[in-house]
Amino acid sequence: MLHLFLISLMTLALASVCRAVRYESSVLKEDIDWYDATESPMTLCGVLPPDDKEDYYHRMPLEVARKASEDVVSMCRQTAGGRVRLVTDSPFVAIHADLWHNYQYPNLTHIASAGFGIYAGETKEEYAGVAVAPIDNNEGNDWQVPLPAGTKRVTVCMPLYGGVKTLYIGVRRGSLLKKAPRYRYDKPVVFYGSSITQGGCASRPGNSYQGMMSLSMDMNYVNLGFSGCGRGEQCVAEYIAGLDMSAFVLDYDHNAHTPEHLRATHYPFFETVRRRHPELPVIMVSRPVLRPTAEELERIAIIRESCCRARLGGDNNVYFVDGSCFMRGYAADAWSVDGCHPNDLGFAQMAQVLENVLRLVLKPDGA
Repeated sequence: MLHLFLISLMTLALASVCRAVRYESSVLKEDIDWYDATESPMTLCGVLPPDDKEDYYHRMPLEVARKASEDVVSMCRQTAGGRVRLVTDSPFVAIHADLWHNYQYPNLTHIASAGFGIYAGETKEEYAGVAVAPIDNNEGNDWQVPLPAGTKRVTVCMPLYGGVKTLYIGVRRGSLLKKAPRYRYDKPVVFYGSSITQGGCASRPGNSYQGMMSLSMDMNYVNLGFSGCGRGEQCVAEYIAGLDMSAFVLDYDHNAHTPEHLRATHYPFFETVRRRHPELPVIMVSRPVLRPTAEELERIAIIRESCCRARLGGDNNVYFVDGSCFMRGYAADAWSVDGCHPNDLGFAQMAQVLENVLRLVLKPDGA
């Protein structure tokens, strides 16, 4: 029951009276009503809010993260997949944020690591702009991003590799403000895996493969990619098994340090989730790679074997995606930032393939 309560916080705003909070910006001069991102009418998705155990927005309860590793404790404070949704006719959205950490990664844009991506539209959100903090400036960041005219849905995407301590969303005083409608696929798809799952190296928040799919499909999701430390731990499998989700994507090949580790953990991880969710669509993904080496071919075979083993046991709701198919054709030699992590083109290729699978297995809420 605790896990069901926690996931509800990811997809529903906390119940409260619709009221502005007192915040005076030294940078933004227009009359602005500010709202805590955790309170109605804001809808918080993909992350858990600060609480009495954790001062920051986080993607997994600390007691679970500590069972996995101290690396996961650190990574779960990085807000990949965190979103705040609203409907407004304000001509701009204002953002105030205090960040957990804010420094330049060698293979990431600073927008992706310490920025917010804003999407807006009447029936479908489209890119509206970004807000990014100066390097090492953690406290008191303020931005104002113009929005299209009229009443529109707005999604504010949190940093992929930074983290957020406090977050307020502002609109012009007197503007219409109400809750965003539910996603078409509102019960979240949960993704577990590596830095690629987390969003490295998309150019901005919202350009992870899940972010692209979310906009295309009107789909809610939870990103449990942990850069370098998504190693298929059973404690993490048990936590994920306790979540209420519409599908599960298992994508941690890159963080299994040897094929033997992948073989020892992959099917048991799947089994743990399957025991709690006998009808859940599960998609198993191998690492995206253009020209697989002998070891990578072995890894592909291990993950395919997990799928075949489940299928032979009568499980018809498990699917295998060969990551080497993501980067064929147009993306050849142009899909990656550093030979490992996809750029935006690579993530678009991944999103297209996985969206084709999810559209086959997901049902819209209420259908």
